Amino acid sequence: MLATECARCLQYRDSYLLFNKNRSLFKIIANVKEKEELVNRDILPYSYRSRQIAIVTARSMFRQFGSRVIKDGRRVRDDYWEAKAIKQGFTEQDPAGEKRPGAAKAREAAQQDQLHARQLSAYGDVVYSNGPGFGSMAHPALPP
Repeated sequence: MLATECARCLQYRDSYLLFNKNRSLFKIIANVKEKEELVNRDILPYSYRSRQIAIVTARSMFRQFGSRVIKDGRRVRDDYWEAKAIKQGFTEQDPAGEKRPGAAKAREAAQQDQLHARQLSAYGDVVYSNGPGFGSMAHPALPP
């Protein structure tokens, strides 16, 4: 896997920071032949053939980041360390990248409550006013 793409996926600024913060990743530097092959396959742009290209093994990325490096990954199901994720309280319904178990459910419930409250306030509230009535007509006087 190209380290620059992995770094971008995990929201690191560049691959240098990715490797600096995660020392357990297995880093491979591409030699000239490998870079030429990547350029010929249109994986790398032509201008990158003179740069140093870092490659990281997919296994080390998966061990370190688990479900976060899988497209539409889910905790527990797509994690390398499943038992650890279960022990922390995560379920298969938790999307990748969640810091706390059940945070996604709580966020969705809060959004539903907020949406429900907006719908009620838009249609169900009675507004009282001391000003002139609808269409600027005066209210009829009430008999005593």
